[in-house]
Amino acid sequence: MVGFLKPKMNLACSILFVKSASTKAGFAIKAAGLVDEKFKCLICRLILKRPMVLVCGHHICFGCIAIDRNVHCPKCHEITLASQIQQDNDFESEIYELHSSCYLCEWLGVLKDYQTHLEKVHEIYECLHCCETFDSAVTLNQHKENVCPNVIINCILQPFGCKEQDSFCVAKHLNIISITTISGQSHYEDTLDKDLQSLDTTIPSVTTASSSADQQMCVTGTIIDIADSVRVLNRGLEKLNDQFLQQSQSIETTGQYLQVLNALHGESNESVKTHSTTMGILQQESSELKQQLAEYQSTSYDGTFLWKLTDIGQKMTEARTKHKISIYSSAFYSSPTGYKTCARLYPYGDENTFGTHMSISFVVMRSTNDPVLFYPFNYEVTFCLLDQTDQQRHIIRTIRPDEQSNCSQRPQLDMNTPTEIPDFVPLYIFEQVNNPYVRNNTMFIRILIDFENLPKTLLPYVMSLNPGLPPHTRQKLIQQEMERHQRVSQAEDASTSRQN
Repeated sequence: MVGFLKPKMNLACSILFVKSASTKAGFAIKAAGLVDEKFKCLICRLILKRPMVLVCGHHICFGCIAIDRNVHCPKCHEITLASQIQQDNDFESEIYELHSSCYLCEWLGVLKDYQTHLEKVHEIYECLHCCETFDSAVTLNQHKENVCPNVIINCILQPFGCKEQDSFCVAKHLNIISITTISGQSHYEDTLDKDLQSLDTTIPSVTTASSSADQQMCVTGTIIDIADSVRVLNRGLEKLNDQFLQQSQSIETTGQYLQVLNALHGESNESVKTHSTTMGILQQESSELKQQLAEYQSTSYDGTFLWKLTDIGQKMTEARTKHKISIYSSAFYSSPTGYKTCARLYPYGDENTFGTHMSISFVVMRSTNDPVLFYPFNYEVTFCLLDQTDQQRHIIRTIRPDEQSNCSQRPQLDMNTPTEIPDFVPLYIFEQVNNPYVRNNTMFIRILIDFENLPKTLLPYVMSLNPGLPPHTRQKLIQQEMERHQRVSQAEDASTSRQN
């Protein structure tokens, strides 16, 4: 008897045609965080591509699920049978009308044109069967020919009438062929044994009945025919054995490859989660640092503050429409360890002067050094709207907080009650042609906390000093001007005395 190799089906064939869950099947675009969550895949978290609707109403990308398996909804945990999964064409049309921007360049357009843009400009090609993307047409073709589990192929039993064209059918028929071959092999072995036994019985009877040459030649021909049939059968079975061994090895290799991909996918997910958390923390810290830097750059520590107000036209419009009636300045200090204060401007007036005057107020704020500072705060504060021309016709107003009111006491909250100048500047000034106080839609207000009781006649000089001078230089010039005023005053007094 001739021996036969009995092929064994590898269990890896059951996963050959299962789609890898690591495929990122959705559309990747810029600013995806601004898109409504209903347009995002629950698995890949990208914009849905070929949305499949589950029985619970949630959507998943076609490329993110294995359509021959039941699906466990990641959001509500309801199970949808494979036969119940359907493509939502109406929802897909709604998605493709979304405005989007390319994550690789500055392209803008609707989502339905996005894939064409990726292929033409960035050479990113997509497999229509599994939604995986590639950087060239060559790798895409290799994927469809050798790797893609969703490519439609004809069943190997097509010559015998099978018209199926899916991967599951092919795997099922491979299994059937394996079982049939094994059983067929046993059948052929039994038939061969019966033929040989019949031959053993026939030869003696033929020899006994007749010893003629014709009868011997007939028996010999029968033996030769049987031997030829056995050889043909053996060759066919050997060929089938080789084919099944190759298929089993290919299926086993693919199964191992999928296991590696799944492991890499899990590690990648953990890495992405860690990276996202870190990025969120860094962005928050960066935002806080930017805010602190902006405050630091505009903060002064010598009791003076130059407040630059840009886009003043827009600010006055917002105040007139009561969209935003007031603006706070940055905090400024009397010294590095001194009082913390700020100003508040009403561009179109407060509740008492709305529509007639621009109002301004001074606010004492709570600081870490308040326990050792002297209160009530009773120093005069001068506001000066700067004339940006050579005329230097500044508008100067001075106020002193009321020592009996909350505005000058030690702060218990973040801010005390403001001390206001409701009629700081008449609004008609800003309506004049060639208004000297606003240039390039910007105006400047200088604020001075007077700790030295400067004479009122000296304030125009102080406010006209170059803001670019260092504090000690400004203080020296002010001191010199005070001494000059004193000399002039003394000379005038002496002259008056002589006249009398």
